[in-house]
Amino acid sequence: MGILQKLFGKSTDDHGLPHELRQRTDAKLALIQHLAECRPFAREGMNAYIALLEKSGVEVPRERRTQMLDAAALVPPVLQEGGNAADGYEQLRQAFLRVHLDELADVVKVIRQLPPHASTAAFLEKILDAIQGAERLAMERK
Repeated sequence: MGILQKLFGKSTDDHGLPHELRQRTDAKLALIQHLAECRPFAREGMNAYIALLEKSGVEVPRERRTQMLDAAALVPPVLQEGGNAADGYEQLRQAFLRVHLDELADVVKVIRQLPPHASTAAFLEKILDAIQGAERLAMERK
């Protein structure tokens, strides 16, 4: 049994990629896309982010949800490069984006250990394109 099967279960596609790995990665890609594109990030964006988290299987307790939705009032603004101030929503957006990008970088490391195959390469390319796109959007909007 391969390392990915041990980590993510026995259910794999024709080329050894575990279905759970694909599903988790697709959910992370949706989170990253939302966080990269939702600007300015406000309460509505946070609501959508929480919904995406829950859709991906992450349970968000009511207290945590309240804190996240009240971030503008709970987290003081921070001055950033260029003289812009990041409110609580924006600070959380940036932090969440960094976490999810790091998680995807770990997925890329695991996938690169797999034997080369066209489907694996295409999946890896999809992940790398999403990471680069999110980073490009982040740089453009600073």
